[in-house]
Amino acid sequence: MEMRQLRYFDSIVKYGTMREAAAKLFISEPSISQQINEFQKEIGLPLFEKQGRKIALTSEGKQLLPLVKSVLEAVTSMENAISEIVNPEVGSIKLGFVSVTTLDIVPNKLMEFAKICPDIRVEMVESGTLELIECLLNGNVDVALISVNSRIKSVIELSDMQCKILSNVSSVAIVSYNHPFAKQDKISLNQLLDERIILRRQGVYREEIFSLLGDAIKRDSIYSVDTQDIALKLVELGLGITIIPEPYISTWKLNENPQVKILLLDDFQINLDICLIYKKNQYRPKFLANFMRIFSDN
Repeated sequence: MEMRQLRYFDSIVKYGTMREAAAKLFISEPSISQQINEFQKEIGLPLFEKQGRKIALTSEGKQLLPLVKSVLEAVTSMENAISEIVNPEVGSIKLGFVSVTTLDIVPNKLMEFAKICPDIRVEMVESGTLELIECLLNGNVDVALISVNSRIKSVIELSDMQCKILSNVSSVAIVSYNHPFAKQDKISLNQLLDERIILRRQGVYREEIFSLLGDAIKRDSIYSVDTQDIALKLVELGLGITIIPEPYISTWKLNENPQVKILLLDDFQINLDICLIYKKNQYRPKFLANFMRIFSDN
């Protein structure tokens, strides 16, 4: 049994086909196929079965996969520890984040970290909460700043992740200054139900809004967009109402924008916790521990 065979096995599961796994590993498909065949012969277990163009794990393969992942994680931790011993001041951190956290958290914390670890490179990955959770579990980011609701918290609690709440974000509604609601300072839930709502196409924020509004809102009353920037532009054109995290007011200087009006949410609210998430048992070099400490401090 060789380490490369374990890595090949894990990669095939991750990418779904030997061809895709071979491409990601920069080896030939016959090479990875040969190694997997030798691995199966050595342990005496069939690991994969064909399902159309893809292959799937056998029941034996499903039982073996968690053990293989544990071994690979242990080896990665050892490699990282050795690297830190040899070069304690050299390394990199992959930070995942949702856009709202860049408003008042990430820049200041990065500046603080740079003062004590100036030679550590920080790679930043912006995405949605669900995508960043997957990235963390797959080892594509070391830590992530995400916005969570109660459902996501439950998912984290049942997984190999730890979650530290950093802050709580409330919401406001934004309407065009020509909209009838621009004459008021607040908007009620009943008023919102009769309006076209502009939301990001996916994510926890959208999930919370749909959970709040339930079946009372018509699906054809929703405009779906990819970014909050686009949502704001559509609001300026009078095409609907958007609901955004309150920190965006200062970032986009909405108080100075003559084309929109900010409305407080009257008899309802959408709150999300901003959390730092990380794997419970991951190896943490000193610089990563310092990084997490800085982001965790209020």
